[in-house]
Formats: sequence, C-alpha cells, structure tokens
Amino acid sequence: MLLGFQHFYLQGKAYPGRELAPPIRTLLILHGIGMSAWILLFLVQPLLIMTGNRRIHRMLGRIGAGLAACIAILGFRLGIEATLISPSELRIWGLSPKQFMAVPIVSILIFAGFVGIGVWQRRRPEVHRPMMLLASLAAMSAAVSRIDASAGIGEIQSSGMYWSLPSLASGFRQSLPE
Repeated sequence: MLLGFQHFYLQGKAYPGRELAPPIRTLLILHGIGMSAWILLFLVQPLLIMTGNRRIHRMLGRIGAGLAACIAILGFRLGIEATLISPSELRIWGLSPKQFMAVPIVSILIFAGFVGIGVWQRRRPEVHRPMMLLASLAAMSAAVSRIDASAGIGEIQSSGMYWSLPSLASGFRQSLPE
C-alpha cells in the first residue's frame, strides 16, 4: 500500500507525481485516510486475537464495519467525481473515463461484498478471516497497479478482480461442511 501510493503519502500528490485535482482533493484525502486506517486495522485485528484480546477485537470490528461503509461511500463518490472531471480524450488502459469508471466501482463492490460477508459471518472464523483478507486484498489492487519501475521492482499491472475471485471460491469451498 505504501509503495503503490508513495506519491500520495510522501509528497501529497497523485500518481505518477501529478498534483491532486482540486475538485476532488478532499475526497482523495478522506479516501486515503480511510483506506490507510483499514489496512492498519487489518494488521492489528489478528494480533488482538492471537494475544487473547477478543473484547477489543470485537470493539474495533464494529469500528471497522463503520469504516468499511465510509470507504465504500467515499469510493463510489470518488469514482464518479473523478470521471466527471477527467477530459473525455483521456485513456486509461485504453478506456475512456466513463468506461474506466467501472474499475473503481467494481472494486468497491467487491470490497464491500467481502466485508459484508465477513461481518455477517463474524461468529464463524473459518469464513470471517478469509473474507476480511479478501476485502483487504481487493482494496489493495489500486495500490498495486501504481507500483512501477521507478519503485525498483519492475512494472506491475494488477487488478484485484483477477486474484480475488478465485480466492473467494477457494475460501468458500474450504468453509463448507463436508
């Protein structure tokens, strides 16, 4: 996450070093703060379970569910607003801004779906854990797609949809009773 959004975290800029567009600057910052908090929460929650702090885990889980709802709302709004301010001749992966808008919208739907299932199945760790992992991986696809040769590890283009869907199927298959 830090590597993919290094321009944002370290310089307050958009990828690849552009200024944040003033009409959506506040949305970008709020979304960035929300996603950073989500990843931090994702790292802390398993540690709480490992150390026997289930009460704190559950309390933070409620906060996480609210945070996920905020992230979904901000993500939808940001996807739409970014499309509205993008020049129509702009091409991202060969797609016009209106066509490309499907990418963040689908990513948010995947994220929200995994979180929703994870919250719904919170009393079944064998389902809850993989759903929260998949939600976090789906959310990280935007960061991974921004890692390029300038980061020193070669060009990487990824979409959370490619590896999240097979993982979802695998997670459900493992959680089903035999």
